[in-house]
Amino acid sequence: MTLKNGVDPIITRLLKEVIVENADSWKNYTQEQVTDYDLFSSYDIPKANIDRPWIGCIITDLDNPKLLKISEMLGATRCVNAAYMPANSMMYWHTNSDSPGERTYYNLTLDPGVFKFLDQDGKPVEDWDDKGWTTRSFKINKDKPFWHCVWAKGARFSFGFTKELL
Repeated sequence: MTLKNGVDPIITRLLKEVIVENADSWKNYTQEQVTDYDLFSSYDIPKANIDRPWIGCIITDLDNPKLLKISEMLGATRCVNAAYMPANSMMYWHTNSDSPGERTYYNLTLDPGVFKFLDQDGKPVEDWDDKGWTTRSFKINKDKPFWHCVWAKGARFSFGFTKELL
């Protein structure tokens, strides 16, 4: 289950700095496949995790001092990604069940895309990004996979932080 959270202005200021400081790593990225909403919506939900190509690029080292500070502010164990997705791209259905924990994502987009997931009854739910910053929190468990995928209508920056479950 996902939950949209409030946006912390200190965290978003630090993340904006990370985006700007690392512009060389994402500003010239080009994608091979353009994906519109209809194509994104047509993909079936797999029965098991399948290795799919990652669309986008990691924009900075996950040990970036600002990301470490944000992890601490969120009570997270670590940052699991700092990624850029170009306009009209997608991340395929996946579960992240190989890395369980409580996840918090900060996403920035000026042309909102959608975070799609399966609810507790296995029904697909579309949770559209807000214009600007969106935060979401959810749990990743090995025993009960959390199927989800993302489509970016416009450029999308995503920063994921996890608190590992013991």
